[in-house]
Amino acid sequence: ILTVNPGMHGEESSGTHGVGRHVIIAELSSSPLMEENMYYNPNKTLSRQRLFNFVIGARGCGKTYGAKRTVITRFLRDGTQFVYLRRYETEMPAAEMRNFFDDISDEFPEVDFKSYNGIFRINNKIAGWYFPLSKAIMLKSIPFPNVGLIIFDEFIIEVGIYHYLPNEVRTFLECYSTISRDRDVPVLFLSNAITMTNPYFIYFNITFEKHQTVKLLKHISVELIQSEEYAKHVSQTKFGELIADTEYGSYHTQNTFLLD
Repeated sequence: ILTVNPGMHGEESSGTHGVGRHVIIAELSSSPLMEENMYYNPNKTLSRQRLFNFVIGARGCGKTYGAKRTVITRFLRDGTQFVYLRRYETEMPAAEMRNFFDDISDEFPEVDFKSYNGIFRINNKIAGWYFPLSKAIMLKSIPFPNVGLIIFDEFIIEVGIYHYLPNEVRTFLECYSTISRDRDVPVLFLSNAITMTNPYFIYFNITFEKHQTVKLLKHISVELIQSEEYAKHVSQTKFGELIADTEYGSYHTQNTFLLD
């Protein structure tokens, strides 16, 4: 059984200064988070030992894919389980969730993947759970002692068809408390670059300067995924040529915030 590294309590102490309710440990100017094959790899993010990790990247740069690879590898290695969250049940239709591992299964040809009824199974063993944040209150009596990572996908939304939940951050914190039970279970918050104005950044008083790609607070990291290789790859496609020099093109390939 794997429990989360207790080193999260051991924070750096030199060169800090206060910001809101947090302490800035470092502000980095570049982001070494993309794999050599130009797609996002969460291992560098998680190695920084922050509790809440906000990862914002261009569409298609592999945020969810990289998170899947991480949880599969961890489960096969030592049985570490995970939780996958979206905001609403309509974002997790049964047919779509049954195919959750289809895009990555070729990397693990000897592994059997199944997902149904809110449970992920790998080689017929429970590897994790999935459920919407809007119904997380119903899970207070369910224990998650072996969960070592939480993934909250699409945590930033373009308000329109969907809206944030009432008191959403508090709802998430209640959900986190239910899962972690006083253990330091890290969270990957994943999103496209829609807007910096969202309930989580407001609640935790997170600001971001234009030159920054990584900001490390005492228990929070915020990262903007940049990849020249990915942008070049997209620019060479017909769709990339179509959206070149447009507002959407900057959002899609350059990680420029769509609404800011």
